[in-house]
Amino acid sequence: MNAAQRFATLTTCVALAATSLTALTTTPATAAVKCLKTQTKTDTGVKITYRPCTDGNGRTRLTGTLTDTKEDGFYAVANVRIGDWSMGVKTGSSKYYSTGFRTSGSIGITIFRS
Repeated sequence: MNAAQRFATLTTCVALAATSLTALTTTPATAAVKCLKTQTKTDTGVKITYRPCTDGNGRTRLTGTLTDTKEDGFYAVANVRIGDWSMGVKTGSSKYYSTGFRTSGSIGITIFRS
């Protein structure tokens, strides 16, 4: 094998290695996030808005605002649930919340005053 052939072989191997490395390190496109219309739930002195979004990978996120509509020394309290995961939110005025993306399941929201 002469020098020109060795160079051509080496160049081909480098190009193939670079192509393989690019294929291994390229991250797949993420699925688009799809959100439903914002919904509202109210009770005496408490209002919560929530907007469910899914990411196409089997996960759901809720975002919204919990509001104490009376601001009379009591608190507005909410328990927000996605599947087996839940979080509590409490405020004496108004508070934004976000669950972050969680494994999808049924959504449950309980509100009350405390």
